[in-house]
Amino acid sequence: MEFFAPLFPAREIKTLIKQSKGLQENLGEFNDLSVQEETLGRYLQEHLPKERRAALTAAAVGGVIGGLHQRREQVRRQFQQAFADFNHPENLKIFGSEEESG
Repeated sequence: MEFFAPLFPAREIKTLIKQSKGLQENLGEFNDLSVQEETLGRYLQEHLPKERRAALTAAAVGGVIGGLHQRREQVRRQFQQAFADFNHPENLKIFGSEEESG
């Protein structure tokens, strides 16, 4: 969008770019959290507790996985609003689309 920005009214394209970046940030954070959660889960499976130190490590990693999961779910809930902002009928008009999405 930034490349084609000169072809659109400045104020409108700035709004679109801002909303697009918000959507990108939401999707990127969701992906990052998913990858971290999966990686730590695999780590736990590969390093089953064999002694006290390993058990403490497993408990700590489990706590981090829980925190990542909670944040990922929060980001998932925020996606609907981020996408709705980006997919707003006014934005569709900027691109010359006659259709409104639902």
